[in-house]
Amino acid sequence: MPDRLTPYDFEEFQRRSVRAAAGRRSWAFSAVASVAVLGLVVTLAVVTQRSGMTYAVSSPLPVMDEARGAGPDDAQPALVDLGQLALRSDLEDRIAWYDAQLSVGRVSSAPPEQLRQLESTRELLADSLQKVSYAHSLLSL
Repeated sequence: MPDRLTPYDFEEFQRRSVRAAAGRRSWAFSAVASVAVLGLVVTLAVVTQRSGMTYAVSSPLPVMDEARGAGPDDAQPALVDLGQLALRSDLEDRIAWYDAQLSVGRVSSAPPEQLRQLESTRELLADSLQKVSYAHSLLSL
């Protein structure tokens, strides 16, 4: 009886085993690298996250104090509370919305009572905006 012919010898099995192990190592390294990059992104996001308060910093004008000889390096940057600007812009947005509603109401022949109500509300908001702007100007003095 003739010897059975095997399509693969021991060396071929060894080569395939080494190739499969290299493929598994490659997959493991790529998985570890992906997790490391994801961890870096999360860490950067947490570190650079801002707090709830938002302030704009402007560079101060150089003030020369003759008594102390202070220069621009001694001055602190000015802080501006953006909450004031948000309140003002919110009022302006609401006034613009009422203006748009009034325009649509006049074009579409809305009832006069509805137009009067929109106009009075718009006037109240305009007065509030004027008072808020005046108060902010007094605060900045």
